[in-house]
Amino acid sequence: MIDSIITNYLNANKRLVIPGFGAFIRKDLGNVVLVEFLKKDDGVLTSLVGEKYSVSEEQARGIVDQFIERVKAEVDGTGKSVVDGLGVVYKETSGVYEIEYRPGIVRAKQAKVADVPRPAIVPASPAIQASAKPGESAVHHQHRSQSNPAHHQSDTVDIAAGKSERRAVTTPAMTDAGTKTGAITGAISGATTPQHDAAQAKPRSHNTLVTCH
Repeated sequence: MIDSIITNYLNANKRLVIPGFGAFIRKDLGNVVLVEFLKKDDGVLTSLVGEKYSVSEEQARGIVDQFIERVKAEVDGTGKSVVDGLGVVYKETSGVYEIEYRPGIVRAKQAKVADVPRPAIVPASPAIQASAKPGESAVHHQHRSQSNPAHHQSDTVDIAAGKSERRAVTTPAMTDAGTKTGAITGAISGATTPQHDAAQAKPRSHNTLVTCH
């Protein structure tokens, strides 16, 4: 921000107007006070900010406005606002802004947000790693196997040869299902209907050719 610009200017000059807020005035004894009714823009601070940051006059005015908003917000929120190297701005019970001159004071730095620890990655078991498909992570393979317990395929990876062999594994669930399916198929193929039985029981008629002389 522009705290250092204000402080450095007042070290060599007696007055600096903060447009729309007030003026910092250095007394003969070196003390700095804030006079709120001297707030008309004389262009000095805007010019200093423009030179410091190489910005236009309009942009410099915006930076000054941000400084004023910060000071007012901090005073309203915490009762005080620190201007680096100059002092602490506060508000009297009458509502008038004042400054407690404290040369060399520094604004407290914001605490850094602690790094959030990342969750530990648990390695897959050797059996899962051995059965994973080429190019497939062991975690993905484990999830694929668990999502379909009735049937899964086991892949043996030959690392030396760079090949993979897929071998189907039959589980008890598959055996039971196959037994039931076979029983039902046999029952259907062996079953007969009454119409079918009657057709088989009906004797075939034979035509006899009689020759008359």
